[in-house]
Amino acid sequence: MTVDAKQPARPDGVTAIAVYYFLVAIFDLIGACAIVAFPMAAIIQTNSGSSLYFPLIGLSFGLLTTLVLAVLAIVAGWGLLRMASWARWLAFGLAIISLLFFPIGTIIGAIIIWYLLKANVREEFEAASM
Repeated sequence: MTVDAKQPARPDGVTAIAVYYFLVAIFDLIGACAIVAFPMAAIIQTNSGSSLYFPLIGLSFGLLTTLVLAVLAIVAGWGLLRMASWARWLAFGLAIISLLFFPIGTIIGAIIIWYLLKANVREEFEAASM
């Protein structure tokens, strides 16, 4: 005979947000590969001397930013599936960043913020952390 510990049910909206962040991470990683494969290769092939540094610095910053956002999205998705309270705040922070990507990111970010701030969702996370 086994005793099942009653896990609080994960709301469907939290699952949807977790899946969304996994998809965002996939697209971020594809974007990072594109940064490495296309523009950086073309810049390195040109023999433009000192003017080569500025494009490389810009692309390196873009690559680093994209990779950091991909890792954060994966961590947020994983944490949301586990109903970790820190993941709710990480997803909230990523949603704030997505507000900058007008218009689709703004809409999705606003919906995620609204959903994660709902009282019943907050209570579900608090119940899961106990």
